[in-house]
Amino acid sequence: MSRILFSPESFNMGETTRGIEIARVAQDRGHKVLFHIYSPKYRGLLESARLPVHLREPIMTDDEAKQLMALDQGRGVRHPFTTEKVRQRVTVELAAIRDFNADAVVIGSNPTMLISARIAGVPIFYARPYAYSTTYFSAKPAGEAPSAPGWLRALARDNIL
Repeated sequence: MSRILFSPESFNMGETTRGIEIARVAQDRGHKVLFHIYSPKYRGLLESARLPVHLREPIMTDDEAKQLMALDQGRGVRHPFTTEKVRQRVTVELAAIRDFNADAVVIGSNPTMLISARIAGVPIFYARPYAYSTTYFSAKPAGEAPSAPGWLRALARDNIL
């Protein structure tokens, strides 16, 4: 089976939780997974999910995370990625890909892993959020109204959407 390295920007709860759900399915299908992260902010979610995780340097500060979120949401134009930080992260990521012997990498908005996976020659997948994804069409807990009609939930469940 495959070895899948996950490298979300772990200061972002959405990226982290998307990675968790994908990793769970991958594990259920026999794949080996490992999370490679730079922020301890949501590390506890990964640990609670009992997923292997390595927190690596350079650690992303809260101010850097806020700056990146502002850029991502169109509220800023600056980013914290100096040439030195990119070099550091690419070096660490290449080592992680090599040491884990990764067959693929899954990211959220980690820009340096785009470089690292390319250098390593490993396929990269971007876990992109979008409206009306399978989660939207999934049934709500018992007793609550579903978020979408049953026929749409069935299509999503069967991966037709």
